[in-house]
Amino acid sequence: QFQLSGLVFSIIRRTPLYGKIKASAFAKMRVSTESTGVDWDAEVAALQDVCVDASLAAVKQEAGESFVTPAYYRRAFHAYDDGNLCWEHACHQPLVSRAVGARNLPGLPAEDGDANFRGAFESELL
Repeated sequence: QFQLSGLVFSIIRRTPLYGKIKASAFAKMRVSTESTGVDWDAEVAALQDVCVDASLAAVKQEAGESFVTPAYYRRAFHAYDDGNLCWEHACHQPLVSRAVGARNLPGLPAEDGDANFRGAFESELL
């Protein structure tokens, strides 16, 4: 099944439809996140202040030769052409996680969505 989905994705990615799908996915993530009370633009701007190449360079330098990013993380992922370890995704992920938690755990405070979502897994595992 994974090979088939990879094939379908590689075909769609080469069509004009891909840009529309990607834009739609991003818009849905943003709207869903903002519905939990998040000021998307302000939160992303604050995160962009710390998500800079100098930060990554410092991590790589500290890790030394052992620092290797697996190819999987550099492949296109959802709305991110540079994969799910790109700075854009790093700035969006904490915000979107709140929305995912709020959607999957209705009845709990939306602003605590990510903590509630991840906490549910932790409580079951511990």
